[in-house]
Amino acid sequence: MFYVYAILFWFALLLTAIVNAALREKVLKPWLLPTLGKWAHQLSVFTALLLMLAMTMVFLRMQRAAYGPGDLWLVGALWCVMTVIFEFGFGLMRGINVHELAAMYYFWKGELWILLVLGLVILPTLANKLLK
Repeated sequence: MFYVYAILFWFALLLTAIVNAALREKVLKPWLLPTLGKWAHQLSVFTALLLMLAMTMVFLRMQRAAYGPGDLWLVGALWCVMTVIFEFGFGLMRGINVHELAAMYYFWKGELWILLVLGLVILPTLANKLLK
């Protein structure tokens, strides 16, 4: 049952990412312009991770189903895969080509999205450690 709840919880994480992106565009980017506005996207990766960490801690605290360390790693990997599938699926539906979508993962070009995606893998384990 833990995995079912974790999959459903991913949709709350998705909503958090959408709200974080809206706050980035409406608050963070204008606040940082003109000097640091171009870095708003990179900074919002960290705000998203912090929000998602807090939410994951609440999720685990409310969890009644039993889970172990292996379950936490598996859920993190599942969230990571679900996110990549969503990003590419939604992007392709919007007419964005695969090369443009893949460019979001080019950390060597200043893109930090990969940190969020990989951060999802460790999020449940980190949240669990912080709760103990």
